[in-house]
Parts: sequence; C-alpha cells; structure tokens
Amino acid sequence: MSHIKLSWRNIIIAATLPAVMEVIWQLYNTYVPVYLQAGNPAFTEAGATTVGFGLGPALTGFILVFDNIAGLFISPIVGAWSDSLRTKWGRRMPFVLFGVPVAVAAFVVIPLIPMAIRPELNGQTGQLTGLLIPFILSLVVVLIAFAIVRPIADVLMFDITPSEHRTTANGIAGAIAGFLVVLTALGGAVLYDIYGPLPFWIAAGLTVLILILTWAWVKEPEELASAKELSRRAI
Repeated sequence: MSHIKLSWRNIIIAATLPAVMEVIWQLYNTYVPVYLQAGNPAFTEAGATTVGFGLGPALTGFILVFDNIAGLFISPIVGAWSDSLRTKWGRRMPFVLFGVPVAVAAFVVIPLIPMAIRPELNGQTGQLTGLLIPFILSLVVVLIAFAIVRPIADVLMFDITPSEHRTTANGIAGAIAGFLVVLTALGGAVLYDIYGPLPFWIAAGLTVLILILTWAWVKEPEELASAKELSRRAI
C-alpha cells in the first residue's frame, strides 16, 4: 500500500506540465523548419508573408536532430542526478523551476528573430548571419532546457501518485496532452496568420501558468513509496 496521499488536483496539475511542453514542442517542430527554409526557392510550404533564412532541407534536418543529441547526453545524466538529489524543494522541482523558465524565455524569442529579416533579404543566408546565429542559439537553449525538464516532468506525476492510481493518472495525462495537441493543431495556424509570434506566446504563457500552479500546489513526498517498500523488505 502506498503512503503517498492521493490528490487528483495535484495529479492533474502535474500531468498538465508535460502536456503544455508537448504543445511547445509541436509548435517548434511546425514553425522552426519554416523559418529556417523560407526564402529558399525549393521550399514551397512557407506562406507569402513568411521570411526566413533560406537553408536547404539537409542542413535544416541536421539542425532539427539537435534535440535527439541533447536528449542522448543530457537526459540520462539529469535523471540519475534527480533520483539522488535531496533539497528542500524536492528531487524534481529544482530542475523544473530552472529548466521551464529558461526554455520559455528562449522559445518566445524564436519567432521574433526572423521578423527582423528585411523582405529584400529573404532567404539570403550569407547576408543573414547576424540573425541566424542568435536564432540557432535560441534553438539550442530550448533544446537543452527541454532535455533537462522533459524526463523530470514526466516522472513528477508518478512520484506524487499512489501506485494503485498510476495507470489512471497516466490515462489522464495522455488525454490532457492529446486535447492540447489537437487544439494547437487546429488553432495554431489561425493564430500564426493573425500574428506570427502569437501561438508561441500563448503556449509560453500557458506553460508559465502551469509552472506557477505546480510550484504552489504540487509537493513531492519526502520519500518515494518504492523506497519505503524496499526499506520494509530489508528489515
């Protein structure tokens, strides 16, 4: 029997944190390739008002796999560190409180940099180095912060959920993520047509709201139920 107190309010809040991060990730994968390739004559998906750096598909694809590289090296280290960490804020919360604001701050900058491209320089990669470098740096910051936070956000919900309710909690998390992803797919393009950065800013604002609720309400147990179970067996 788990000693973790059941609180569906806290579970739903914790389940929403990785869900809103999935929204950010969906917007990233949708619009970053557009910004990178817009202006390239071979790229036909960008709207008439979208300007970009004119990169080719091969280089764009290489940039888009940075997340896998970051996850390969960072996430396992962060996961092991989190499991052994002991602070007054808990095991997971320090990573969440650090990683989410960093990711959001870099994320809201992403659509602003291409807006500084003058129409006559659209797709002129060689003349856009001064904007391309900070754009790539903002992508790298988002990816590193996500590599830190995503595995932590996923496991936080299970840490505060009694073992007998974890399957239900996981189903709730999947439903929340599915709803937000569908909503983003339906509304993101509309918001983008109104003003390019708008879907980024709304997703960032929602993420900050969930972060505040997580910090205010979600309290990690002092000792995980699995650890208590192992202790009882050792006696």
